[in-house]
Amino acid sequence: MSESKINYARISPEPFKRMQALGNYINTQSGLEPTLLEFVRLRSSLLNKCHFCIDMHRHELKKMNENAERIAGLEDWRNTDFYTQRERAALAFAEAVTNIQDGM
Repeated sequence: MSESKINYARISPEPFKRMQALGNYINTQSGLEPTLLEFVRLRSSLLNKCHFCIDMHRHELKKMNENAERIAGLEDWRNTDFYTQRERAALAFAEAVTNIQDGM
């Protein structure tokens, strides 16, 4: 069975452009380091169970020479000592905005 993907740029071009602009801002002007951003993206992908995105973000972290133990530990980050307070705050925020069905 073949899965088809939604072409968001085609069906909703204006919101898609705004999402791209936000992504560009976060990547270039937010002041957040690239590895932190990638950990947040990976955590959100894990919560969403998007295997394509999970693989992509794990690969990006490996290219950034991130520790394999930290990458693997992200699924249970609260129960490890692999992450700084800053990283923990970012991961908690990512979970809060990713899990909007949990009461936001």
